[in-house]
Amino acid sequence: MGGVPGNVIHPVITNPQPEHIGGLGALFKLCAPGMVGRPCNPENTLVAVHDGQVIGVAMVWGAGMPYGWIDCFYVLPKYRNQGVGVWLVEAAEKLLLSQGVTAIRAYATKDTYNLLKRAGYQEREVCTIMERDHGRLL
Repeated sequence: MGGVPGNVIHPVITNPQPEHIGGLGALFKLCAPGMVGRPCNPENTLVAVHDGQVIGVAMVWGAGMPYGWIDCFYVLPKYRNQGVGVWLVEAAEKLLLSQGVTAIRAYATKDTYNLLKRAGYQEREVCTIMERDHGRLL
């Protein structure tokens, strides 16, 4: 992986526990409003926890498929550039590889693009995400 910057914190990366639900919901409001209130599979969700606070999340998909996805990848702005994203990506990759995935894709946003590039991910023109808002997501 591309390395961890000098100003580093060491979060615990784990599957969400009952005490993380409130913090996880707050992160989903920021990174994936459509996920708020929807059940998520804790076995495919990783949270970064620091001083008892959920500060990052990554969800993975693709068990049993040739390739998997890192999705809903988000770190609170206050904790960026401190290694949290690196640890989340590494944990997500390990989880997907343990599920039999042999290639991993990630949804890159303007906030995650550089981290994913440093981690060795390459841009692919696989799809264009399109959205039509029907008032349900706001």
